[in-house]
Amino acid sequence: MLLRTEGIVLSSAPQGETSRRAVIYSQDKGRLSVLAKGARLVRSPFGSSLQTLSHVQAVIYYRTPHSLHLLRECSHIHSFQRTLQDLDKLVVGMRICELTRHLTESEDPDSALYDLLLLVLKAINDTSGKEEHILLYYQLRLASLLGFAPAFTKRDLQGLPDDSGGFLHYEDGAVSLARPTAGPSVWANRNVLRAFAVLARADLDVALDWTISSSDLREVRRLVENYLKYHVADAYPARGGTIMQTLYSAPDLSRKAAPSSDDGPSDQK
Repeated sequence: MLLRTEGIVLSSAPQGETSRRAVIYSQDKGRLSVLAKGARLVRSPFGSSLQTLSHVQAVIYYRTPHSLHLLRECSHIHSFQRTLQDLDKLVVGMRICELTRHLTESEDPDSALYDLLLLVLKAINDTSGKEEHILLYYQLRLASLLGFAPAFTKRDLQGLPDDSGGFLHYEDGAVSLARPTAGPSVWANRNVLRAFAVLARADLDVALDWTISSSDLREVRRLVENYLKYHVADAYPARGGTIMQTLYSAPDLSRKAAPSSDDGPSDQK
């Protein structure tokens, strides 16, 4: 059958001499693998629409579930040009696509996740200097959609001493003054735990306005990554996180990046 749907291109890679294989998170079917025949030809009708991070309108010849479907038409709705031209934005956008590709089930549609993807990719494109806040926000919201939202309460956070902190429980995301007697946990200062809570619960505009020092931001990143790793285990993709750490640790690195026609990880899922 023919399926007409919106989607976000999560990855794209050459397939043979003339085609491309892409993973699209579609509005109607969730994560789909598609083959675009002739997409690498000079006069390809697909143009640059299969570039990773593209928001597209696609017409797909849908075969049997969980197979490689044939992409018939694809055109841009939004190409996020500012993201493609700025390295900080591009790295975070690619990381979000990588997390989505690895942590979602094939052809398991989730309208809330689709809306979340569009929200954060537009925010990355339109906001400067808060890219990592957006990535952390996305990871915690993704955790909630996957069924393991942090279970702290407002009272838990209000009970933390101003000059100290508390423990984040990895099992359920609760916060306490005392180390739990069972299950893994980590201690963090009050500012870090409050930032974690804002990113997990507040609207995106509130999260973007929240002030976090660079040292506290590193600790929030550690909490978020370890919390996700605890719940998804080996499914958590490490490659993009390693690339981010390498890029951000290079002080003389240019922050500009030109878009590439063969962008994105070559591994498909």
